[in-house]
Amino acid sequence: MSVNTTTAMSTLRIVVLGQTLDDGTQKIQNRDFRGLKPVASNEDVYEVAHLLASLMDHPLEEVQRLDVNNLVSA
Repeated sequence: MSVNTTTAMSTLRIVVLGQTLDDGTQKIQNRDFRGLKPVASNEDVYEVAHLLASLMDHPLEEVQRLDVNNLVSA
């Protein structure tokens, strides 16, 4: 069976290193920005993530793009 996909929603997730805990490990924190246009290029999303991260107090660990897709039979 053939299946088509349509991106229904995209979210930008910026992962930052938070405070250091008593045991020496660092807390990881996520900052989610919903409403990302599904047609936005990965390069543009990455650039915007770095610009937003530069405004945050904690250092950037990684950039994630979360896409939700609808699946329908073709």
